[in-house]
Amino acid sequence: MNFSKSQASAISEIRSKNRLDLVKELPSIFQNESVEEKVQIAILKLFAELDELDILAPNWAGVLDSVFQNTTNVTLRKEILLLTEKKKEKRLIYSVIAAFNDPETSIRALAYRLMYLLKDDRALPVLLDMSLSKDPLQRMYFLESSLIIKDERIQNQIHKLANDESSGVRKNILSRSIAWGLRKNFLSFKNPQPAIRTTT
Repeated sequence: MNFSKSQASAISEIRSKNRLDLVKELPSIFQNESVEEKVQIAILKLFAELDELDILAPNWAGVLDSVFQNTTNVTLRKEILLLTEKKKEKRLIYSVIAAFNDPETSIRALAYRLMYLLKDDRALPVLLDMSLSKDPLQRMYFLESSLIIKDERIQNQIHKLANDESSGVRKNILSRSIAWGLRKNFLSFKNPQPAIRTTT
């Protein structure tokens, strides 16, 4: 496949020029260590458009998972997760799980959202284990996930962290509780009972 002129541009034109026979070559290009980020992004955007991707490039999910696990490129990791979301692709669940510990808040938030969307039982035990970790940062990430993932097992585990040895974890729970309380008060204020209306 000759991309000497512009790889990213050539990839973006594959569908419009009806050259879907070339899609099978894209996974190997995507995982090439010397490939530019813009080329990888172009490949991901093309993949997102193809309903028949499994037929055209059967190994695409495995390749994306491998690249995700071995890159620290924030943009690339985010785009892979966004493709996972669009495709609702459970074969990338281990990339989602790996993102639970990403240093970027936006990546972690996307991973939590994906876990909730995919409803894959392989992910929840990992989060619950994070709540029991000796590393307070892991426990903080677990608390963070509970803002997005509404699961009774996660909510139950939060109560056990109320007396956590880490002041950061305890403060996190307190701030969450205050936020919930303010939200409830706001909702009450929007529709106050006659007995508690204030007058000037």
